[in-house]
Amino acid sequence: MEPSARECIEALIQIPELSVTGDQIQSQAVLIFVEVQVRVGQCGQCGAITREVHQDIDRTVRHLPVVGKPCDLIFQEYQLLCRLCRHTWVGPLAFLSPNRWYTKAYEPYVAERCREPSWQRVSALENLGYDAVEGIDKRVLEGKLSAREGLGVRVLGIDEIAQHKGHRDVVCVLSDIERGKVIEVVNSRTKAALETYFDGLLPSQRAAIEVVSIDMWEAYADVARTKVPQATIVVDRFHVMKNLQAKIQDARRAAQRQLPKTTRDELKGLRWLLVRHYAELDAEERQKLQRAFEMWPELATLHGLKEEFRAFYERKNRRTAIRALEAWIAKVQHTGHKALLKCVETVRRWEQEILTYFDERITTGFVEGTNNKIKLIKRRAFGFRNFENFRYRILHECGGL
Repeated sequence: MEPSARECIEALIQIPELSVTGDQIQSQAVLIFVEVQVRVGQCGQCGAITREVHQDIDRTVRHLPVVGKPCDLIFQEYQLLCRLCRHTWVGPLAFLSPNRWYTKAYEPYVAERCREPSWQRVSALENLGYDAVEGIDKRVLEGKLSAREGLGVRVLGIDEIAQHKGHRDVVCVLSDIERGKVIEVVNSRTKAALETYFDGLLPSQRAAIEVVSIDMWEAYADVARTKVPQATIVVDRFHVMKNLQAKIQDARRAAQRQLPKTTRDELKGLRWLLVRHYAELDAEERQKLQRAFEMWPELATLHGLKEEFRAFYERKNRRTAIRALEAWIAKVQHTGHKALLKCVETVRRWEQEILTYFDERITTGFVEGTNNKIKLIKRRAFGFRNFENFRYRILHECGGL
């Protein structure tokens, strides 16, 4: 083999322990024949150093692709013999993990490929067994998670998402809001499951948490107060608005049922116009909404209350926000709508945590974006029957690893 060609291939495979003796480019793969340059090891029985080779063992291992094709390294693994105690063992190879048929460099490559396609797809693309792809991805991810241990999180976000359709098997997603990364997925949103997670943190990690952003789920608040008592609890504005939107829709539907059928038919298709921020509507959409208000003045009242509450979150400080909230509550109470009065009860129950937003200004747009990405992950994989696989996929694609 020409020296220049050998040097070029050695530069490609980047394994200093090996010298290239030949290559063969096939239609589906590249075969590179190599030799181990140094054959030496320490006996595990008596500690003696030896260079005596007992026998050679033919090996083929997968390495990083070359010219866009799978690449196999073909070489002879060596078995050493200790002259003192006659013990034999396979000589050390730094580029190869024990009992693996692929190089250490190949593992992170496969794991990176697993970011978007499923393990099944990567298995087909790399001509690897499904179990091998799964094992590689999990080992690489666990290594990255271990390297991240001890990292402090100042603003912790707690949210949930269903593992399966129909809101079954809800899992808890914990995020570092400031860094925009998912840090863990817990297999339940129960108080016990969250307490187990916090108990597993280092004291320094718990002490680093200054703010916990949650939805209006009592278990989250209870765990935060118990496990990180120094942290400020903020109820995420998105979930407050979502709760209000739902109650306004309930009030709209209840009132709409009392209208004549002809009027109800004319008012169809307004739901998303009512949900969206009025400032985001175009001229045609605003005109359609205005016609509906003229036909049904009560709808204008409900829409106005929703827009006023949205404006509440734009207040500059806590003092002006309190005044705005009290004024809004008074208006709701004046309407007498049962659904909206229930919303007021919820707001009163979480009032301090809602108002804390004006002290911290924590926004969780990242968390909702992550939830949308997780939904795409579920659709792409046709659902996850196994929680651990679901957890690995979320951490892989949303954990910034």
